[in-house]
Amino acid sequence: ENLEPLMKHQSGGAEADAEQFDKIADSKGCGDSSKGPKSPRMESQEGKVRQLTRRADFFASRARYADALPLVDQALLLEPNRPELHLGRGQCLMQLDKLEEALTSFEAALRLDSQCISAQRNKALLLAKQRRWHDAILSFREALSVEPTQELRMELARCLTEHAIQLKASGHGDVQLFHEAIQACDSYAPAFFQLGVCYSEVNDSIKAKEMYRKAVQLHPGYVEALNNLGVACRELGEWEHAIEAYGMALKVNQNCSKTRENMAISLLQLGCRHLQRKELKEASKALKQGLSFNSRNADLYFNLGVLYAEKEKWDQAKVNYELASNFDPRHANAHNNLGVIHRRLGNP
Repeated sequence: ENLEPLMKHQSGGAEADAEQFDKIADSKGCGDSSKGPKSPRMESQEGKVRQLTRRADFFASRARYADALPLVDQALLLEPNRPELHLGRGQCLMQLDKLEEALTSFEAALRLDSQCISAQRNKALLLAKQRRWHDAILSFREALSVEPTQELRMELARCLTEHAIQLKASGHGDVQLFHEAIQACDSYAPAFFQLGVCYSEVNDSIKAKEMYRKAVQLHPGYVEALNNLGVACRELGEWEHAIEAYGMALKVNQNCSKTRENMAISLLQLGCRHLQRKELKEASKALKQGLSFNSRNADLYFNLGVLYAEKEKWDQAKVNYELASNFDPRHANAHNNLGVIHRRLGNP
């Protein structure tokens, strides 16, 4: 029997002891030969292997891989050249987190059958689990040559991306790997995100914005990409687009302090632009909204003070300058403007 079911049982079911299995197996004609009139001599070697694999599948279906493994080993003693048995052994070992032994079993299956896609796929997944990205990439490419599925293309893109990140961290960055990841699977959002980071690092905000936007299109809840998209838009002076990006990020995680701080800064910059254009109503709205995201930002209070001074509302201007100097005691402009107002109001 092919042990393919072993790789499909990824979660536990109800526990069953050997006696329960024997009752089920007997009803199917594959129980222990000692319980029936059959003589062991009459039972063929193939029948023994079939019985062992059925028992192994039974235990594997209940996530009892430690119980399934010795049964597969017994089957292999009888028929060591069956690739599906080596595959099943590898699957049990992988579930038991014995990764090196599992790798040996998958490679044994592939030596017996180079077209065994399940062995190749499991080998690649195992190598990725070990963060052996280069080897995993080669293995996924082998698997794709036999079975070009979207799932495998996605896994290849992930490995290429992770390998590029690993090389970058060691000082041997290779941007081309991110491009290869996108070629492998153009729906893998992290590859676009990481490419955006590379463009940001060389101050190419236009291309960075393009990559972050693509990542967000593929994965609308991608908070890191939304935050970086906001930064790229700010670098380009596109305050409204930055605010939109941060707003989308906050819908996913409204308590993210980094996002809230970035939103406050963008609203501050938008408010300053309105102030420069004497658009006081719009400036007031942006600056006050900024305070709702960061109530300790001294520059927001300072610019509200400027706005009220522009309207000759000196008391309100004074309060905001005082708040600015309170949150930033070294805010020279706030202290200076506060002094101007005191003189205007005739205060000593």
